[in-house]
Amino acid sequence: MRTSSGGKEPDSDTPLCGHDQIMRIAPALLMTALGGILADAVTVDAPGINVNALGAVLFFVGLLWLAVEVGLQLAARRPPRPRRPAPAPRRREPSRACDPVMRPRPSKPPVDHDAPTRRL
Repeated sequence: MRTSSGGKEPDSDTPLCGHDQIMRIAPALLMTALGGILADAVTVDAPGINVNALGAVLFFVGLLWLAVEVGLQLAARRPPRPRRPAPAPRRREPSRACDPVMRPRPSKPPVDHDAPTRRL
């Protein structure tokens, strides 16, 4: 039985038995074998079809399919990582309001002793 629940029986936490996992890689192995046979052992000439090139394509597609299926099975067997609790948010109280572009203005203008005095 092939299920869409990630390699597990419906309503269960147990993974599928080994037979069901083997059946997922069997088509990839068959395609690889068929491609190898067509690429190396067949000497039939078909007009418009290069049987050896077709066999090579089937062989490499079968290998890719096999690698993907094995990778998916290994990923499904790995236990999930325990989730860490989210860190508590840090609150920082600003010491004073500050504009990063402009410096704060002084409360009194600076005293310049060389400046002319104000008119009375």
